[in-house]
Amino acid sequence: PVAEEIPEEAEAVGTSKLANVKPPIANFGDVIGSFSGGELIKNPTTGSWQTHNGTDLSAEVGTEVYAVSNGEITEVTKDSIWGVTVVLDHHNGYVTRYCGLSDSLSVQQGDMLVSGDLIGTVGDTADIESALAPHLHIEMLHNGSYIDPMAELKK
Repeated sequence: PVAEEIPEEAEAVGTSKLANVKPPIANFGDVIGSFSGGELIKNPTTGSWQTHNGTDLSAEVGTEVYAVSNGEITEVTKDSIWGVTVVLDHHNGYVTRYCGLSDSLSVQQGDMLVSGDLIGTVGDTADIESALAPHLHIEMLHNGSYIDPMAELKK
């Protein structure tokens, strides 16, 4: 039998489609809470077993937070659990959520950002992770499913 050619789209599966990826904070190498990938872990604040759908990056309150890639701010909320949260839709199946920000933001819903634009600063507004040292909780979704943010940010 003759082998069929694999379409270019299929070869690209698993590769990042985020353009010009930049770190969300300066010196973001210190991870104090890893993405659990669906595995249950014990939350040090609540004592409950749950998934950790993001990554916690050590950062002092007031540390500037940046757009990891181009996109549109589609949501700005003050969530009772995750605190001040900003959602950046990259319009390619990828979405980034920044949680636990301070109340003073540099963006609002509808803003178009380019990679490296200032979003706001790290705050202490995420009650669900208040037992942890100051940090940025960042989540990424691809086509509606949580993915490890560090896998994308280190590319």
